[in-house]
Amino acid sequence: MKKSFFFLILSLLVFLLLFVFLESLRLRGPEYHYRINDSGSRLHRDNNPEIASKALRLKGEKLGIVITIDLCPSSKPYEKKLFDALDAWGMKKGKSIPVYVCVAGKWIGKHPADLAAIKAYKHLKIVWVNHSYTHPVENGFLDNPKINFTSEVYVNYEYMQSYDLQPSKYFRFPGLVHNPERLVQLQKMGFVNLDADAWLGKGQPIKDGSIILIHGNGNESPLVVKEFIRFVKGYKGEIRSL
Repeated sequence: MKKSFFFLILSLLVFLLLFVFLESLRLRGPEYHYRINDSGSRLHRDNNPEIASKALRLKGEKLGIVITIDLCPSSKPYEKKLFDALDAWGMKKGKSIPVYVCVAGKWIGKHPADLAAIKAYKHLKIVWVNHSYTHPVENGFLDNPKINFTSEVYVNYEYMQSYDLQPSKYFRFPGLVHNPERLVQLQKMGFVNLDADAWLGKGQPIKDGSIILIHGNGNESPLVVKEFIRFVKGYKGEIRSL
């Protein structure tokens, strides 16, 4: 009798634990699948369209937005549809719109034709931003003490000039990762750090006044690119400079 009662209680406990586990899976919903891009960042919950569209629901358009496009090293062609949409927005407004293109030297070297195509857009007022030469990722990005930070900045500056680009005063850290020491070094070299508060690939929402980050090197989620193009086409505010 005691043995039967023990097995009954044990069976009930197993059933209860199984029920709780299955219920937690139901409430949690589908797993998000992340993709690793060349910058080493965990990006894109691709199987949930709501993630991308929710990030692009902007309330208020008084302050305008700043658009930054990262060209990290990549084997893929540039995101032509993205640049086409921005150029079309400028043409519609009858003026050139400011776009901050953050370019790594290793991307330039592999994509000279893409670079020429980007430079040819007539309604984009491109501000070229130094994004380091090699765009290191492992062991803390540019915070890695083994990295020659000064070289990463200056070599890319000169490399950009060799392709007839005029580097601006801005510098974008790969992965937006930087410690206080690197910021001090950057300031001493005469550059200004360019961060972002709306990294679209991470699902960060656009707010009025946001600095937007989207990748234009072919590694961005197609869904993020599609939703951002839709956002731009319907945007009534100002795309502004810093």
